Amino acid sequence: MPKLLAFIPCEHVMSEHNRNTISLISILSHLSIMVDVPENAAIPLKWEIFTLWQQEGSDTGKTFEQYCELRGPDGKPAMKSVLEFQVTAPSQRNVVTVTGFPIAPRGGEYSLALFLRETTGERKEIATFPILVVTPATT
Repeated sequence: MPKLLAFIPCEHVMSEHNRNTISLISILSHLSIMVDVPENAAIPLKWEIFTLWQQEGSDTGKTFEQYCELRGPDGKPAMKSVLEFQVTAPSQRNVVTVTGFPIAPRGGEYSLALFLRETTGERKEIATFPILVVTPATT
């Protein structure tokens, strides 16, 4: 299985192919919502999930599934994404674009969980990233 080097939700991932560099813009660790939020609401935020994987010896040519799940303050899944990729180089960069961010009326701590599995195997949770959401009802 590839080794995780980075797992970061942010507003935008910029890539310069000529220099082979990546820039992560506005890491999402805290969101402040200034208006009252109804039940089952989402804010119109376009954001991205960046992962960087390092190839391990036996990974070449294998297909993997990267699964991300955003869990609300109640621990229930609020959003998910699935990305299949093959390891063809010493490192693998993945960017998942997400439109909308589900918001609970009282805000709270969300958790973005990352899972990985070989296409024929079982999903394993690899990492989590906390995102604090503050709404008027939080204070």
